[in-house]
Amino acid sequence: MLHQFTHSKIWVTWGRVGLIGLGLLLGLLAGAGAILGVAALSDAPALFLLSGLVAFALIATGSAALATRRLAASRRRRWRLSVWSVEAALAILVAIALLVPLHDPVVPAAAVPGQRFWDLPTGSRIAYVKIPAVGVPKPTPIIFVHGGPGVPMMAEDARFFGRLSQYGYDVYLYDQTGAGLSPRLDDPTQYTIARHVADLEAIRQRIGAERVILIGHSWGGTIAATYLAEHAEHVEKVVFSAPGAIDWAEMETSGSGMLGRLSAQQRWQVIEDMLSLRGFLAYELVQVNPRAAHAFAGDREMDAHFDRMFA
Repeated sequence: MLHQFTHSKIWVTWGRVGLIGLGLLLGLLAGAGAILGVAALSDAPALFLLSGLVAFALIATGSAALATRRLAASRRRRWRLSVWSVEAALAILVAIALLVPLHDPVVPAAAVPGQRFWDLPTGSRIAYVKIPAVGVPKPTPIIFVHGGPGVPMMAEDARFFGRLSQYGYDVYLYDQTGAGLSPRLDDPTQYTIARHVADLEAIRQRIGAERVILIGHSWGGTIAATYLAEHAEHVEKVVFSAPGAIDWAEMETSGSGMLGRLSAQQRWQVIEDMLSLRGFLAYELVQVNPRAAHAFAGDREMDAHFDRMFA
């Protein structure tokens, strides 16, 4: 009889521990949901992070109260103090993981001889380089549109595509707004296809070319295709190099892109980098409110993190 009573008591205790553990897990999930829910309405990190803490505390504390409600007063106090200690420790660990900035090294863009800036009527300040034609220039210059979004490699691209100048073409390469040496926008929701197409048209007007030859690489192919659809009269020819989707929202992720070319060990290293709680939250915030993500983790921090992952 005593053995049965002891066995039953053990099961009750473990059941209570399981309920408390489930409450802590549900509290973490509720906290994450609250952060994203409030962030969809507010750009203020203090507000949406605090909402997550409150949601976690309410769910976790409520589950502890439910699990210990039938205990004697003294035992109930001990149990709840223990649970509150675990809650506090979890909250501190999560807060550290979310609030401590990522410390990836800043990698400055490589200098390109002759690099200058355009101040366009669209409001964009664009870093560019012109490689003049050898001999008499042909009337249709070449404009190279880089990939990404946000992956300019002007130094490497200038060395490669600059060779077209030997055939009599003026060659222009530029960092799209918010990428490379071109300044970032204050409002991240303005990084749109329409903005990039407007910038490209302003560039055509700035260089004084009636018609241009476009080379669009990857994401740059998406911009070039959209520009062609809207300004066909100004396009002499267009070259698509490993082009992105015409509709970027339908871009496939079957593994044939950059990750698909990595070894299993390299791919796991990228996944580990992505598992940073702060970086992961920044990514999720972009999905619900890019302005909230921008306020939570700024351009300098995310630029450096992206550079390391891209490398």
